Amino acid sequence: MSLWPRRTVMALGASLVIGSFLGAAKTSGGAHAKSTVPMAVTSADADHWTSYHGTPGNTAALSDSSRFPAPETVAWEYEQDGDVVVADGTVYLRTGAGVHALSASDGSIQWVREDVGADGTPAVVDDTVYVAGDRVTALDADSGDTIWSMSFRTNGKIPSPTVVDGSIYVVVDGALRSLDADDGSPQWRRSGVDLERQDADVASFVSIPVAVANDLVYAAVGDAGFVALDAESGEPVWVVQEETPSRGEGLPSIVATEDRLYVAWLGDGGDSDVDDGDDEGVDGDSDEGEEEVCLVLDANDGAVLERVELRFPLAATDTVRVSAERHGVYAYNYETDHSWTVGGSMDAWGRPSIGGRTVVVPYHPADGDPAIFGVDIETGLEQWSLPLAAVGLEDPHEARWPDLTYAISDGTVYLSGHGSLVALEPATEVGADQFGGDEDDAAGVDTMDGDEASDTDDEHESRPNEGVASDESGDSDTTDADHSSNATETDDGTREDDTDGAAFDDTHQKTDIENGSSNDEEDGTPGFTVGTGLVSGGLVLEWLRRRLPANNSEQ
Repeated sequence: MSLWPRRTVMALGASLVIGSFLGAAKTSGGAHAKSTVPMAVTSADADHWTSYHGTPGNTAALSDSSRFPAPETVAWEYEQDGDVVVADGTVYLRTGAGVHALSASDGSIQWVREDVGADGTPAVVDDTVYVAGDRVTALDADSGDTIWSMSFRTNGKIPSPTVVDGSIYVVVDGALRSLDADDGSPQWRRSGVDLERQDADVASFVSIPVAVANDLVYAAVGDAGFVALDAESGEPVWVVQEETPSRGEGLPSIVATEDRLYVAWLGDGGDSDVDDGDDEGVDGDSDEGEEEVCLVLDANDGAVLERVELRFPLAATDTVRVSAERHGVYAYNYETDHSWTVGGSMDAWGRPSIGGRTVVVPYHPADGDPAIFGVDIETGLEQWSLPLAAVGLEDPHEARWPDLTYAISDGTVYLSGHGSLVALEPATEVGADQFGGDEDDAAGVDTMDGDEASDTDDEHESRPNEGVASDESGDSDTTDADHSSNATETDDGTREDDTDGAAFDDTHQKTDIENGSSNDEEDGTPGFTVGTGLVSGGLVLEWLRRRLPANNSEQ
């Protein structure tokens, strides 16, 4: 990734694109709601991006009461890329088979471990970093020293671990296991669950990271099933098997909040974290992904609440879901029944994340300049935008997953790809008002008065909620959890679990909703940015870059 490290240059360019509210997103809900009516968002629970897709529920949503600040400076660059988590001032980068701990403030190396057989995304809880891959390993977060390591008889990679309330949940060779986070000792093991429409008697678990919320572990089984298990015992609570167009193709996506579970089989355009072990499949976005059907389930009983369309795993809090679709970004609030849509070129939006009151989402049109946008989660109005040309990425294909992945934490946007990890930070103090004065009065928008909504974006259609209610509930036929363990300790101090699931050897089988906003912008810009803010910032960045020497390493 080609970067020029002048903090002042990038700050100047970004300052020209902040607050370019040149149009309003359209909203809907009940009556035709104005775009400036706030959606009364309930914050997420997580403070930092500490595991796969940010949280144990895979929600890609961080809690905060303020807006996520505009990235205005290249704080630092590290010449490795991979999967990123952040906790307590430290960035943990899984790159290759190793883990690198870096200072979040300046990117300096704190420690490096290249001998842990790492794969996928680490999980950080308190003072411990948990890593999967060839085995499951617990590392001291401060020193990188091994606390314990547990090996299994497996030929594949173990996907990213999910760690909640002192337990680690991973899928190993089609079996879901719970390990004690303190010492790695096995707590329970389940090799599969019954599915009525499955040829085999028992369907094994799909090798992806599970989601944990509500004292339940949510996982995918077979080629079309999803199950909730009691986190403490491993006993199935409910099972759902639903036919979707892409069932059995690609890989499932699971996002869990307090009330809802979002599950989908995403094809080439969605998540492709098979075995969670291939860098080319992390948060796998494709150039020509198609929309898939996502089931919204009741998180407590598995009842199907509605079906929605999306291209990538969505971001969600307890009250709001945000998804990237073929023709734009869509947000819906379950409490207020308000929604908004931001249009743009077809298939141009990447996977969204939620940082407090801001939706952070990449935009990479086929015929335009790639950028990252910060969008108000309540109104859909643009808060800020950053042309990725500012960090040397001018080709839209270079800005797409899996070539480039994104993480957000503590007011910093992390871009990982093309051999580098780049930290983008605000020029002002995190949490400070980006626009001067009250946030609700930013750019002259009064979010308390619905009659003052902008009409400058009339070409975008408003969009109704597409949910379809259903009383259909999940099937709850279950098998007994296997609590037995034959863990032994090897000569090198690691532990090995000999439990190979022999009793289940024969069960490990491989097992339209209308889109209301189809606005393909000819100029490749999204619906709320028709020009001057983004273009002016880009021009200044380009002018300053041409005036700078090619190598500014001394600056």
